[in-house]
Amino acid sequence: HWKTSKDFGEHVTSDIKNWLTEYHVDFATIIEFTNLGDTTTVGENHVPWSDAKYKMIDSGATCSSDKTSILYDSTKWTPSSDVLKGCLANNDRPWIATTFTESASGKEIVVVGSHFSHTAGCEQLLKAPIAKLGGGKDGSKGVVFMADTNNDRAYETSKLANNMGLGDIGDLQKSDSFKSCCSDSGMPYQYDRIIST
Repeated sequence: HWKTSKDFGEHVTSDIKNWLTEYHVDFATIIEFTNLGDTTTVGENHVPWSDAKYKMIDSGATCSSDKTSILYDSTKWTPSSDVLKGCLANNDRPWIATTFTESASGKEIVVVGSHFSHTAGCEQLLKAPIAKLGGGKDGSKGVVFMADTNNDRAYETSKLANNMGLGDIGDLQKSDSFKSCCSDSGMPYQYDRIIST
């Protein structure tokens, strides 16, 4: 996040890699950390991202200076479609979506990462790309959605899911709402959400 990216360095890169491994994470999203040139680098300090297990797919310079990246466990999953990406608001607030195939089973899922604007309802712009990749309530593939939604707890996760075409919340797994933003800023909001169908 912008609050911590200015301090982003080797120690934070190391922390992220440790958390991914410790918690056996298959997919994660990070925002406002990546700057891609010829080499994948992370944060204002341009720390190289190089990991044998966890690979990164980045939104690139799609939306101004804001970036969103999907990290995935390459020992379990392989990207299997084009990477779709765009902006949710006036050349800002990126999203990224692609399909992954599980190595063990051949099962395909759609993975979406995003950094929402502060305007409620922008998630509706994700409905078409999710459907294009075969996800959503009318698609054949499950969806893993991870985002800083910039909507507080009062904006129900079920509303987000329905607006993205994922279906009723009863058919979904979702993260609990908790204060996950932002580093030492006193921000009271519960923005980060994960939804799985």
